[in-house]
Amino acid sequence: MTKFKILIAIILVLVLAWTGGWFYGTTLISEQLDQLASTNSDPQIRCDERSIVGFPFRYDVNCKNATVITGDEQIDVANIKATVRIYSPTHIIGFADAPINWRNEFTGSQRQLDFTQLQLSGRLNWSMELMRISAIAQNLKLVDDLLGKIELANAKAFEGHLIATQNADAGLQAFFKTEDANLIELGVENAALNIEFEVSELNRNVNKWQYPTILRQWQNADGKLIIHNIDFAAKEIQFTANGEMYLDAQGQLSGKATTQSKGLVELFDPEAYGILAPTIFGVANADGEYKSLWTANAGTVSIGVAPLFFVPALF
Repeated sequence: MTKFKILIAIILVLVLAWTGGWFYGTTLISEQLDQLASTNSDPQIRCDERSIVGFPFRYDVNCKNATVITGDEQIDVANIKATVRIYSPTHIIGFADAPINWRNEFTGSQRQLDFTQLQLSGRLNWSMELMRISAIAQNLKLVDDLLGKIELANAKAFEGHLIATQNADAGLQAFFKTEDANLIELGVENAALNIEFEVSELNRNVNKWQYPTILRQWQNADGKLIIHNIDFAAKEIQFTANGEMYLDAQGQLSGKATTQSKGLVELFDPEAYGILAPTIFGVANADGEYKSLWTANAGTVSIGVAPLFFVPALF
């Protein structure tokens, strides 16, 4: 009987310690959220109503009528929920309810994003290295609601993933995909987009991500932005691209990429560019396809031999 009482006492102590630890965790989370909601925070994130539940094994943070303010930008979200398991604190899963309203106080523009599902997730390892960030959304619709509601674009589905490069101590890979998209302003219908690229040699420790130091370190490690594939297809339009970009010792953009398109150049009315059109857009082959070489040298981006724009040094 004595051993049984001791066992019960130990269990009670463990339960009380776990309970105390859980509530201490809610206090820490609340303090962090209070700091984000303060007027001195940038970005400032506040909630009309806030709650933390999930005892005993999770922290479920609910933020109703969330507002994010940074500079002239303000984003309003109907509801945000974030979940963290107490035994895996570096893995977070988030959900948002539609709509998301975006407003720019300087330009006066207003946009609204509607959807039926939006889920986000992120995971670090115990060394605070980014392992994965994912976003999945269904039935998206982008509307300009400054003067009435004007639909700009929609898509059946979108997903994006940023993951640690496999079998490497540094670097990230990114994958983005959208399907059944319509860009109403441009008259583009039934579009599908697939993007795959890699940022080699990038330090994955998020505590080291301070601009511009992170870019200088990336350049010193001979890091590259490797565009494995950009594939865009829509009704009567096709576009593909691949290449490599990097920063030189002065922080200026360098590298090259190859693009191939059909039905896209015509959207820009190449005849309006006169004798420069072949230089800028290339010459279509027998199938109506254009192939171009984009180069970046000391920040100057060109198509063929025609300079287009200049990218200032990034550090």
